[in-house]
Amino acid sequence: MMNRDLIVCRGKDVISQIKAIVKKGNANRIIVRTSQGRVLLNLPINMIAIGAFLSPMIAGLSVTLALIKKCELEVTSH
Repeated sequence: MMNRDLIVCRGKDVISQIKAIVKKGNANRIIVRTSQGRVLLNLPINMIAIGAFLSPMIAGLSVTLALIKKCELEVTSH
């Protein structure tokens, strides 16, 4: 059965939250949404672990997230 956790945080804290989730190692997928429900990022955790591949995307996402006051992270795990 899949577990879904919802983390609400400020936009500028999303990257640090994602890093903490990856470090824990128990998640399969992370979905980043705005407070209005618009999906900004929907990736399996193994793609996030490939940092060199995603670094340009994360840099662009960081700029976008800095402008957003509130985000939701949906974390799916087994």
